[in-house]
Amino acid sequence: MTAYFDPALAFDSELRRLAVPEIEKAVAELAAAHLDATKSVHRVRKQLKWIRALFALVRPADAELFAVENRRYRDIARSLARPRTAAACVETIDRFRRDYPTRCERNNVERLRALMAVRATGNEAMEGFDAAVSVAAASCEAGLAALKSFRAAAGADIIRLAVQKNLKRIAHSLDAAAENGEADDFHELRKAVKEHAVHIELLAAVWPERDAKYLKALERLGQSLGDLHDIIMVRAHLPGNADAEIRTAINCLQKLMRRQEKKLRKRCIAKARRLFTGRPKKVARAVAANWLHAAETRLAA
Repeated sequence: MTAYFDPALAFDSELRRLAVPEIEKAVAELAAAHLDATKSVHRVRKQLKWIRALFALVRPADAELFAVENRRYRDIARSLARPRTAAACVETIDRFRRDYPTRCERNNVERLRALMAVRATGNEAMEGFDAAVSVAAASCEAGLAALKSFRAAAGADIIRLAVQKNLKRIAHSLDAAAENGEADDFHELRKAVKEHAVHIELLAAVWPERDAKYLKALERLGQSLGDLHDIIMVRAHLPGNADAEIRTAINCLQKLMRRQEKKLRKRCIAKARRLFTGRPKKVARAVAANWLHAAETRLAA
């Protein structure tokens, strides 16, 4: 089975065909979360982001369903965030230790890293985890049941409006990031770009100018935005009450992060400007036209 929409088939049945296996994967991953909480949570949260991006394509047809299901999977991801956030902080510190080994060794960043690692596996990260997993699995099961009520036969106009909304969101957040440079603006841009990447995947049969070069550039932009987000996340989770040695390590890491953050902000804006040159309305109309053409071609065959 293809992992993208078939324009010749009913939109609601295609949504279920695409959504159900991913939700079931998330449930299965949650069932095994006790074996390796950090890795399982990371995989589940990635699946939930994909599912939310899929539901964003449904919004023009059923805003209420989108609101309920988007909130459902957002809340599940948040409830499981603590172990993954702590682990991601450690991974980010490790990247700086690899890139700046001498400075990090001289300033005892390894000790700071060890302190953050304890958070990733200790009681603080795992408190309430088993209960959160159980609630998350039950909520996913309820999400599967909710899919049965969705009805929408034709998809062209639905897709057009959804694609246009996401591309407008990218344009707005990009302008805000370039003008204000606030962390929230870059975070919003990151979320919108990740949603766009899923839409490109789901609409592979009808997206115009979807070539390897575009996909590679989109992947690189997503990576840069992710690296920037990791720096902001580490900064927010650095220990407050620390001895002199840890404070020295924090000061060293902060200086390295500020330098990298400045580069990443410029890089992300430049990459996004090069990538998103088409007007949202024009691109969305082209996607819808391709959808109609593909549907008519398949039905006539």
